[in-house]
Amino acid sequence: MNWTEILNELFQLCIIPLFGVATAYIVAFIKSKTKEVEQTIENETAHKYLDMAEKIICDVVIATNQTYVDALKDKNAFDAAAQAEAFQKTKTAVMALITDNMKKVINEATGDFDVWVDIIIEAKVKEVK
Repeated sequence: MNWTEILNELFQLCIIPLFGVATAYIVAFIKSKTKEVEQTIENETAHKYLDMAEKIICDVVIATNQTYVDALKDKNAFDAAAQAEAFQKTKTAVMALITDNMKKVINEATGDFDVWVDIIIEAKVKEVK
């Protein structure tokens, strides 16, 4: 056997099977990176919608405070019933402003859109005080 035959045998026995293994690893790596990029995009979208919704809620809380709560407080008429009505007015306005797509993404991110909205409204009311 000469060197050419030895190299040819070595190539056929070792190198060609390694291409198959290397290809499988490359495909798995590409799939994992693709999934990672998709997750990043999904997370960025969720964060964007959460931030947008939180801004909407904050603006609505401030508006409700200025147009409804302050007037009642000036008259010493801001009781528990008025608080509940202020909360309901705020939530109704928030629900009208948040899009269905935002609701869907936030629901997937938080597990329960309505509970999340309630919590954020309460938190923003506390901040505004």
